[in-house]
Amino acid sequence: MNGAEPGPPGGPRVPMVVLSCLVVGLGVAAVYLLWSGSARPRATVSGIVPMLTAGRFDDAEARLREILRADPDHIEANMLMAQAALVRPDPKPELALRHLPRVRTSRRDARAVVRLYEGKARAELGRNDLAEALWLEALRIDPAVPEAGWNLLGLYQVQGRREDAHRLAMELFRREPDPRDRVQLLMELLRQDAQPIGTDSLIQTLEPIVAAHPEDPQAAIALARAYLKNSRPGDGLPLLGRVLDRSPDNPYAWDTLLAGLDDTASAEEFARCLARIPPAIAGDPRFLKHRGSAALKGRDWPLAVDWLRRANASDPSDGQVLYRLCQALKVARRSEELGPMEERFRAFRDARERVQPLYKEANAVPDLGVAPHPELCRRLADLREDLGRADEAEAWRRFAAEGRPSPAPAGSDADRRGIGMVR
Repeated sequence: MNGAEPGPPGGPRVPMVVLSCLVVGLGVAAVYLLWSGSARPRATVSGIVPMLTAGRFDDAEARLREILRADPDHIEANMLMAQAALVRPDPKPELALRHLPRVRTSRRDARAVVRLYEGKARAELGRNDLAEALWLEALRIDPAVPEAGWNLLGLYQVQGRREDAHRLAMELFRREPDPRDRVQLLMELLRQDAQPIGTDSLIQTLEPIVAAHPEDPQAAIALARAYLKNSRPGDGLPLLGRVLDRSPDNPYAWDTLLAGLDDTASAEEFARCLARIPPAIAGDPRFLKHRGSAALKGRDWPLAVDWLRRANASDPSDGQVLYRLCQALKVARRSEELGPMEERFRAFRDARERVQPLYKEANAVPDLGVAPHPELCRRLADLREDLGRADEAEAWRRFAAEGRPSPAPAGSDADRRGIGMVR
């Protein structure tokens, strides 16, 4: 199997940087930070912490049950029960979901942490669609909530949602004040390119999830994409058809369907499928490349150049679009445009070969983000520039020039509060 290996099929655990982070270290601290100021005296939960750190989860659960029998609305005990239920080797997500609604608070940061753990519980149950919604809600409530963004980045890689991962990581980067975590967000995007998940591993992980939860469209689309990449259109295309039967306006499903038909369908079949895209989503930029492909199949070279040029402008990081644009310019005999575009494609192709070794080199630097490494950061900037990620390149260049990542934007929520991502 090639690429990073997914983990158990219960949730979006792979290849997560932080989802396996021990809840004891984060969660117990969060309990005392967010809820220790109770209005009335309550039974202490301090003795639970040593039990959890020692891995005595059954003992901790028994003690928490005693506290909750006497005081069912004990905020700290309910939160700790939920966290302990999720961090144990045999997670109990249903138990966590019973106790999280009892954590009633008006504090924004506390409500965000509750949504974070509700998402973790849903992920353990294989409901990645519900987990995603909860983690996004957690970030909307409090952009500094720990883990939610990192969990989403891992989920998006598993589901092949590269643009969603890029968009989220750069949004988190802009609001993150801690230079080490800012660098780690850039490194995560580099890692996702350097360590793609093999299709065999994806299929093994996603098949039981889709079988148990066919209502999750993104899991089904990700599995269909893996089937198609594994030369199994007989499995992938019907699966996409079922997704579109339930959600006809799903742009992810249409994009994956058209990508799957690109190599197998005739020009007429491909054009018919393209024409069936619902008007509500027909203007989505992800379909520009497919319109360019249809024009290539129909041998309309000027139209192909036009669509592919627009697709490349929309997503300069798509190497296949860049290659096809070169093809279209060549057959359209636009030599004055072809030369620079071929040079860009060669730089892109060469950069792909540098991704893995440069990631390994950067990942081995323990103080990246704390101490200056200008030469390494300049090479990282050049790499991301060649791969069509201009915003990442600019971030690395600022890091090289300043010796650390540029500060969070003035006046941002994270900057005002001085809160960093806890990983």
